[in-house]
Amino acid sequence: MLYYRKSLGYSMKYILRSIPIAVLLGFVALAVRWLVGGMYMPLIDLGYYAISYLCLAEIIVTLVLIILELRYIKKQKRMMRDVYVNGYTDEYFEKCKKTISKYRSYKAVSLDSIYLSAIYADAKRFDEALTLLKSLDVSAMKKRVRAMYYCTLSYVLYVSGDVDGACAAWVSNEAVLRKYSKRKGIRTDLSCGILFVNWLLHYTDEDEYGSQKVELEEIRSMTSNELLLTECSVMLCIKALRDGELSAAKSYASDAYNSHTRYGEKQRIQKLMKIIENAYNVCEEEKQEETLSEGE
Repeated sequence: MLYYRKSLGYSMKYILRSIPIAVLLGFVALAVRWLVGGMYMPLIDLGYYAISYLCLAEIIVTLVLIILELRYIKKQKRMMRDVYVNGYTDEYFEKCKKTISKYRSYKAVSLDSIYLSAIYADAKRFDEALTLLKSLDVSAMKKRVRAMYYCTLSYVLYVSGDVDGACAAWVSNEAVLRKYSKRKGIRTDLSCGILFVNWLLHYTDEDEYGSQKVELEEIRSMTSNELLLTECSVMLCIKALRDGELSAAKSYASDAYNSHTRYGEKQRIQKLMKIIENAYNVCEEEKQEETLSEGE
């Protein structure tokens, strides 16, 4: 899948998926053993060989499925590395959509379509991102996936410049979003993502900007997700630049660059770094002018 399934986390699914094939192979092996034995087999041997062949077939099929999955993940990662270096292409997006169209599970279709819409947004292809999201059947999603959907929809609308649309999508589905933003114990990527988008929709309120900044620092400290870490660092960098805190802006930009994983993020962070560099140069020039004027 596009969001890189972890083979260990899906081991039970591999085992369940392999049972029908393993049963078939086990009976085929048992039939061959029966034929080789002159079409005669004691009852006690029949049970022994049946269990042995079924277990062996189950292990082999499960391992084959895991190997195929790991090969697929490796291929996907190679494709993402090419995108990171050379940028997004129509061919890349077509491959992603073709992959999604082959899924049998609607949950998998929904999850990867949501993920792909965020990549469209990173490439600034907002119309395609929104078209993909609106093509999904929200009523067929489970509540957790629905929360991911509305969070991503609000985010895509916001970064596309439609702040009113983002706020409307958020407010109309606030109940399910609030439910998954309040998880006890360790914060999940989803809950931190919801908190971040909520911050985005309210950070322009100057009266609350100080408290909102604190909340953003908290979100950044609660997650290990690279995408969220990058987004939080970028927004904190922009805030520091607006406040004239160049040292803090430089630190946040460095954090964002160290955690970023997408091509669009890289381009935006490099622009921020250039702005910070120019700001430092201006400060140095001003200091030199002050020094010269004092000397005169």
